[in-house]
Amino acid sequence: MAEKVKLKDNEIKLKKSGRVIKLKTLSIDIRDECLDKVDYVFDGKGDVKGVSAMQGTITHWMRTLIDGDISEDALFKYSMEERVDFYKIIFEKLFMGEN
Repeated sequence: MAEKVKLKDNEIKLKKSGRVIKLKTLSIDIRDECLDKVDYVFDGKGDVKGVSAMQGTITHWMRTLIDGDISEDALFKYSMEERVDFYKIIFEKLFMGEN
């Protein structure tokens, strides 16, 4: 069985709205699955310019990572700003490493 990746407190606080979201403890496989959903856009030199299909990626990450209600109704209650904030925090905290 894959080793679990654990956050220090297993929750995040969205920066602008202050909403606190409880997260699941994740396996390396699930973490990699989430990263594989990111569709990077490259410039002509091979450098990353940005990402595409962000909303589908964010929804996948929310359904995979949130420990709680992930129904359609629950996810529709997040504003666009909260969804993007969720993505940025998760990407930084889980995928860039914790200090």
